[in-house]
Amino acid sequence: MYELFHSEKQIADLQQMLCIKEQELEQARINSKVEELSFNNYLELVKRIQCLEEENNKLKLNITTAMGNYLNKKEQLFEDKDNLSKIIEKLFPVFNSKEKRVLIDFYLSNGSKTNNEIAYDLGTTEQTVKNAFRKIFNELQIKSRAEVLVKLDTVLSSITNEYEI
Repeated sequence: MYELFHSEKQIADLQQMLCIKEQELEQARINSKVEELSFNNYLELVKRIQCLEEENNKLKLNITTAMGNYLNKKEQLFEDKDNLSKIIEKLFPVFNSKEKRVLIDFYLSNGSKTNNEIAYDLGTTEQTVKNAFRKIFNELQIKSRAEVLVKLDTVLSSITNEYEI
């Protein structure tokens, strides 16, 4: 009888061990599936990132091409001071000749020149340049030299677009 009880106990222990092993096996399957899903998600993310990088590169190329085209058109249209002077004359008849010269010199330098440098280039005084900028600011309703460039770029780019070169 003791032998039978011992066997039943062993059977119960074996059943418990079997149940534990089945649970471990199921957990291993679940872990494997999670790893597989994680890996697939990772691959999908990598593929999406690659697609976004390709789209980004295409956009950069399009922007670069568009900017190049714009600058070429702008350069062709305003290739010399005389042409730009005529355009400024028509666009801003309210400015006198010194103000227009200040505007043109400043614009052609892409805003990099100081008042003193502009005065030197135009053979005038720094105070004359300051006065010209004051009038330009008032007439264009702006407050800074940077805004002068933006305003001129906006106006001149509309002209560039009108003259498809």
